[in-house]
Amino acid sequence: MSSPLSNAQTPFQREVASRFGIVPNFFASAPDAPEIIEKLWDFAKAAYLDNPIPSLFKERLFVYLSRFCEVRYCVVRHCAFLVGRGHSSGDPSVAVESVARAMKLLMTLPPWERDHNVILGGLETIPRITVWPAAETETEDWLIAAATLVFVEPRRADRARRALRKALGGNRFEHLMGLLAFIRTAHYWTVLHPDLSLEEDALELLKANEELARLLLEDPEAARCDMGVRLFEELTELRDLHERRELEKAKRELEAQVQQKELLLKEVNHRVKNSLQMVTSILDLQLPDVKSAEAADAIRNAAARVLAIAAVHERLYTDEDPTVVRFDAFSAAYVRVLEELMVAQTASRPMSNVWTCRPTQPFYSVRSSMNW
Repeated sequence: MSSPLSNAQTPFQREVASRFGIVPNFFASAPDAPEIIEKLWDFAKAAYLDNPIPSLFKERLFVYLSRFCEVRYCVVRHCAFLVGRGHSSGDPSVAVESVARAMKLLMTLPPWERDHNVILGGLETIPRITVWPAAETETEDWLIAAATLVFVEPRRADRARRALRKALGGNRFEHLMGLLAFIRTAHYWTVLHPDLSLEEDALELLKANEELARLLLEDPEAARCDMGVRLFEELTELRDLHERRELEKAKRELEAQVQQKELLLKEVNHRVKNSLQMVTSILDLQLPDVKSAEAADAIRNAAARVLAIAAVHERLYTDEDPTVVRFDAFSAAYVRVLEELMVAQTASRPMSNVWTCRPTQPFYSVRSSMNW
C-alpha cells in the first residue's frame, strides 16, 4: 500500500514521499534487499526525477511508453501521477492534467501505425529545439513517437535516433536516452515482481473512471516490449520469409525445367516436320519412274496420308491447347494442301472435283480421337 508523506517511517521512505507525495509500492517491492531499492532510487533520481527534461513531458512520455509493458502497474501508477494523484516526475509544481487529456494521450496511435516519413521527416527538418515543446503540440507528438520507436525496437530505430539527435542536439538527446533506460528498467522490475500491487489512490482512480480504466488495463498494445512475444512474431516472420524464398526458388527451378522442355519439344517438332517433309519428297520423286497407274495412285495416297499426319502435327504444336484440335480449321487447311499436291502431281490433267469441308463438330479431343 502507498504511504503518504506523514506516514513515511524511514529516511528513505520520507525522501521518496517528499518527491512523489506518496511512497509508491514500486519502491517497497524488495523488503529482503532494501539496498537494491535504494540503488534503484538513485537511478530514478538521475535518469527520471532530476533529469533536466521538463517534468510534464517526462511524465507524459512515461505514461505513453508504459502502454507497451505487459504488466499494467507502471501505466496506471504514472497516469495517476499525471492526473494529480501524486506528483508528476516528483515535481509538485507541475500542472495537473485532466482525465480527458490523459485519455487522449493513451489513444494516440503508436508510430508503427502511422507514416514514419511524416514523424521523422518533421524532426529532421525543424530547427534545433532549444525549448522543449508544450503538451499536445505537433513537435511533442513527433518526439514521443520517435522515442517510442527507439524504446520498443532499438535495433531497428537508427533513423529515429538520428532524427532525435538532430532535433534535440547531443545533450538533450542523451538525457532523453537516460529517461528511456530508466523506464525500461522500471518495466522489467515490475515483470520480475508480478505480485506488485496498485496503490489505493490508483485503484480509486480506476473505479471513478471506467473508460480510463479500460484504456489502461485492456490496451491491445500491452506486451509490445515483451521479448518472448516479439521474438515469436519475428520467428514467424522469418519462417514465412524462408518459405516464400523456398517457393520462389522452386518456382524458378520449375520455370527453368519448363523452358528446357519447351526448347526440347520445339527441336523435336522441327525434326518431325522435316522428316515428314522428306518422306513426301521421296514419294514425289518416285512418281515419274512409276509406270503402273495403280502404283502411282498408291504413292499419291501414301503422300496424302503423310501430309495429313504433318498437318495434324503442325496444328498440335502451333495451337495454344495441344489437347484439342479445331477440326474446321484443320480440315480446311488440309484440303488446301491436298489440292496443291494433286495439282502439282497431275499438272497435265486439271482436277474436276471441288473439295469442301463442313464438319458438324468443330472441336475434337486429341486423346479421344486418336489411337496412340
